[in-house]
Amino acid sequence: MSPITPTILFFYGEDTYRSGQKLAALKARYIDASLGDTNLAVLEGATILFEDFVRQVQALPFLAKRRLVIVKNIFGGGKKDLLDAVASYLPKVPETTVLVFYEAGVPDKRLKLFTLLNQAKSAEVFSPLVGAELTAWITHRALEVNLELTPRLVSWLVTAVGSDLARLDQELIKLNSYQLAKKEPISEDDLAALVWQTVPSDAFRLVDALSNRRGAQAVTELTALLTAGQAELQIFGLIVFQYRSLLLISEAWQEGQRNAAALAKLLRLHPYVAQKLLPLASREPLMVWEERYKRLLDYDVLMKTGRLEPKLGLELLIGEFCNKKD
Repeated sequence: MSPITPTILFFYGEDTYRSGQKLAALKARYIDASLGDTNLAVLEGATILFEDFVRQVQALPFLAKRRLVIVKNIFGGGKKDLLDAVASYLPKVPETTVLVFYEAGVPDKRLKLFTLLNQAKSAEVFSPLVGAELTAWITHRALEVNLELTPRLVSWLVTAVGSDLARLDQELIKLNSYQLAKKEPISEDDLAALVWQTVPSDAFRLVDALSNRRGAQAVTELTALLTAGQAELQIFGLIVFQYRSLLLISEAWQEGQRNAAALAKLLRLHPYVAQKLLPLASREPLMVWEERYKRLLDYDVLMKTGRLEPKLGLELLIGEFCNKKD
């Protein structure tokens, strides 16, 4: 295979927020340098013709040293002949053109074009941030928007939203606006009220299995969440969130509130969460949910202080909740 010229860039991956930001910054640089989009061409991979691609790549820059050509999502078009033709053409890209291939997602790695582009030093994959990288990103972005967040609140956001950086960015901006209006730092109650937690359906099933003492199903649901890439502490955070919601719903239930929509508004829960948890909350007396929520707080201390390994903690939790008769 022919070597790739340094003027060819390749951005791809599931984290379209960061890849999109990098692409936007690159476009802005060329627009500023050219006093407009004179030396910028953006081609859509779904509709591009090879002849158009060649014409744009070969075009000379106007009153500038280089011209920027962006090809978006060419792999998603399903045109193998086009992909092969572009792959064969790459060595002919002139030095006056900076050619960027942008893909929202991960293409088929068996394709010749992917192999050629990905072997270049300028190829960059944007995988979803997890763990310490995600925590660092939230902390840094919060500082950029002048939002005061403690490490515990950052951890709460990681659990609630996950790796969706576009949504996290929106939530941080929203929280900053709320903080300015409130004139005091954001609290955990503020987060619970303002940020809708992204709860995988497996997590609802896990709590359902725990609450109904179905140990085998709880283990199955836990395994599914871990296999899907959820971190142990994130799973635990989802369980805590749901049990806290169960406790609140159970309290309202005892006071005569039976409507899921009204409960959601009263307790500042997402309607989907209230609808999912209401049938479960009504199955047990309030004291059961109070006792289990207290036990979760005990596990929280043990795991977050390093006295209990998170995966083992989840397994012990399943054993306790599914075997104990409240």
